[in-house]
Amino acid sequence: MKQRINLYRVTKKTSSFDKNSLTGNAVIALAVVGLVLLVGLGVKFLDEKNKADLASIKTEKRNVEARVQQLQDQFSLQAVSPDLQAEIKRINSQIDDRKNLMSLLDQIDPEQSLSFSSYLSALAESSRSESWLNEFSINTNDRSFQLVGGATDGPAVSSLLESIAKTTPFENMAVTALEVGSQGSGVKFQAEVELSINE
Repeated sequence: MKQRINLYRVTKKTSSFDKNSLTGNAVIALAVVGLVLLVGLGVKFLDEKNKADLASIKTEKRNVEARVQQLQDQFSLQAVSPDLQAEIKRINSQIDDRKNLMSLLDQIDPEQSLSFSSYLSALAESSRSESWLNEFSINTNDRSFQLVGGATDGPAVSSLLESIAKTTPFENMAVTALEVGSQGSGVKFQAEVELSINE
């Protein structure tokens, strides 16, 4: 009987990763390349998504601009109604009148403001239903008072002037000029008054 004897030591090779070996370097290189490819694919995906979003936003912007232009064209063709134009003109006129009144009130000397308010109160107190004032001016320096208005008839003008003369600020006033003329179903008048020195 023959028997063979193996003189070599039999050991199982353990599979361990050796980074310094050629195989280890290849595995590391492949992992780095795979990671770079994965990052590159992620960046490319995000870039494509951003481009698609940008294209969508540009399309939406063009649609909105087209709609705005369409609405502008639609409203530019519509004529403004004459009633609306008249109302705008009336409101602008009222605004101008109020600005003028504010300008006049700003010019009043503060020392005369109490005196001026007493004149206004006296005119309000002496008002009559058959006569009215359209405008008036009071100059306390010249002691003059001009008024323009209307009335239902001539005697109503005299009644108004007498009523004004009975108030304290206009007490002892003297009418220096009076013009009365017909207007519609009534009369119009213009008067100049000299105010009393004693207020």
